[in-house]
Amino acid sequence: MEKLQYDSFYKFIVSVGVLLIVAPILLLHFWISGSYDFQISQQELDALSTKSAELLTLKMEYAGIVYSWIPKVFVGLEVFGIGLLIIGCCKWSSIQKHLDCCSFLEEVLYQYKQNKNQ
Repeated sequence: MEKLQYDSFYKFIVSVGVLLIVAPILLLHFWISGSYDFQISQQELDALSTKSAELLTLKMEYAGIVYSWIPKVFVGLEVFGIGLLIIGCCKWSSIQKHLDCCSFLEEVLYQYKQNKNQ
């Protein structure tokens, strides 16, 4: 294999697959490192103004919705990413084998012409 051809559509598919595999890990880290961990007592919640309590309650509800969907979305992204990676690698490999064969035949033809001219 002399040269890899990087201008393939399937290389792009492989890159998207890798991105989809890594994205849930990075998103999980972002979500965990954020300020979405709520630990407030009922007394502290009652001491807040009405608007602040409503906003905090709304934020807690949204965080609960996100927490319930995170596993499903992350598993879906992982499976889709792995599928793209496998498909892209298989197709890219077959194209690369064809290009390697063409390159080998060109080299053999070049050597044949060199030997014939001597």
